[in-house]
Amino acid sequence: MIEDLFDALANGASGDVYGTLAPLYRALYADRGRIDGQAGMVERAVPDAAAVAEVGCGSGDLCARLRTTYDRVLGVDPSAEMARLSRQAAGGVVCRGSAAALAPESVDAVVMLGTVLGHVHPADAARDTLEAAATALRPGGRVILSVHDIDHVTRGGRRERTTTASGHRITQRDRWRPSDAPDVFEWDVTYELTRLSTGESVETVTSVPIRAFSASTLRRWIEDAGLRVVEIRHRQYIDGEADRAFVAIAERSGEPW
Repeated sequence: MIEDLFDALANGASGDVYGTLAPLYRALYADRGRIDGQAGMVERAVPDAAAVAEVGCGSGDLCARLRTTYDRVLGVDPSAEMARLSRQAAGGVVCRGSAAALAPESVDAVVMLGTVLGHVHPADAARDTLEAAATALRPGGRVILSVHDIDHVTRGGRRERTTTASGHRITQRDRWRPSDAPDVFEWDVTYELTRLSTGESVETVTSVPIRAFSASTLRRWIEDAGLRVVEIRHRQYIDGEADRAFVAIAERSGEPW
């Protein structure tokens, strides 16, 4: 799959982080430490849940990990390529769609980690996503989500990560910076793929707008969706950063499942 992507980029294909470049997401992000950390958040928040839905399930690796804990796990992702990757990892529990595809009062938890909410545009659509997640919860159910902290990202920054997969060295160089839109920053990503057998390299650059939140704005959005805030805290990343993003847990009123 990465070899096919290498050939496509070498022949002039453009990079779309949610489509063409989706195979790189798994190679760079779905490491065991990251997935185990996300799964641990969910398991601590909803230890007794029977049914869990992940919105924006991406590579599907978190869905697959949650299936070892919960009886029923469903993943949805609006990207056809991401949904295909998710099905490879998690089996037939993934479909293409958004939070609106979840039936009302059908699950005990909705998971939106990986700062999924910040990738939904415009703001009204992101609010609708959170409200749809709340509607999908049974009474007493919980949403577990993460978003970028606006105080962190408005300072700007850079990072680089490299991994090896399927005979290729993959390097990702990130730069984030403020944009002209309120509460939105631009995440510029350069991917460099090197074929290890020949040393040939290809490169593509993409930019993704992402919404960031203050703790007070996140609380307001959660409460506007009809949920009660249980916890908002900074997330500790495996690379040591502790103020890049918030994790929030919110609960629907009513007797638990």
